[in-house]
Amino acid sequence: MRLALARQGPPAHARRSLSAALCVQLREITSKRRLFDMSPAQIEEILNLSVEERIQLVEAIWDSIADRPESLPVTEAQRRELDRRLSEHLQDPGAARPWPEVRESLKRKK
Repeated sequence: MRLALARQGPPAHARRSLSAALCVQLREITSKRRLFDMSPAQIEEILNLSVEERIQLVEAIWDSIADRPESLPVTEAQRRELDRRLSEHLQDPGAARPWPEVRESLKRKK
């Protein structure tokens, strides 16, 4: 919703109500999931950041997740696929190709 509206550029008079609506939505989401407790003022402060600042915030959050990959859940289907791929690799390690070689191959296909 936010991206579509940002591309269209809501009129100035709609920005305040849009921001308020987003605050309400974010508050509902966070309260239902009990992820964290943010006040409407804190949410408003985040929404008032520039696009560049919000991107930096998202990157910082993503980096904090990536720093602890063991905390990411893996579904049973994903675990089976990883096990299958590992087993396949262990049966024929020579079939693997180095990433630079794969990348170059993909570039040539473009």
